[in-house]
Amino acid sequence: MRETEPRPELEKVVQHCFVFDVDGVLTDPTRKEVTRPEGLAAIAQRLRQKEPVILNTGRAVDFVRAKIIDPLVVLLGGRVLLGNVLAVAEKGAVVMRFDVNGNEQIVVDETVSVPADIQEAARLIIKEKYSQSMFFDETKRTMVSIEMQDGYDLKKFQKLQQLLNQDLRALITTP
Repeated sequence: MRETEPRPELEKVVQHCFVFDVDGVLTDPTRKEVTRPEGLAAIAQRLRQKEPVILNTGRAVDFVRAKIIDPLVVLLGGRVLLGNVLAVAEKGAVVMRFDVNGNEQIVVDETVSVPADIQEAARLIIKEKYSQSMFFDETKRTMVSIEMQDGYDLKKFQKLQQLLNQDLRALITTP
């Protein structure tokens, strides 16, 4: 994997494409896994027909790779057909695409990244006050993303989330 700038020779004009949201459509947002494999099978069929597919998510490209791309490679019997896949992650700040051989290329828009000092401060708040209920998602490249620990009680998490929101608000409004 390497981070690169956009390469014009990879861009092409298409008449139509298929766009899939990842959470809730291809994966279960609570279980964080594909629960309906027929969705991946449909994408594989589109790719076999050389039709472009876009995956859209707020999740990290690592998640998309592990949960969607790797299983697609198995279904497709290789990476070559991935050239028609574009994955837009972290709410548009990170893009994963593939060249004609199926080699992955990652483009990160650093201009929309949360500043490193804010990320570090948020990481510290989670570690010191909320580590039993939540964790800082280290796979994100541009954003602060804090998630509930698997198996934690949702109602308790939601109450703690309100406290966390106050802590984060103070973090970004304090001079």
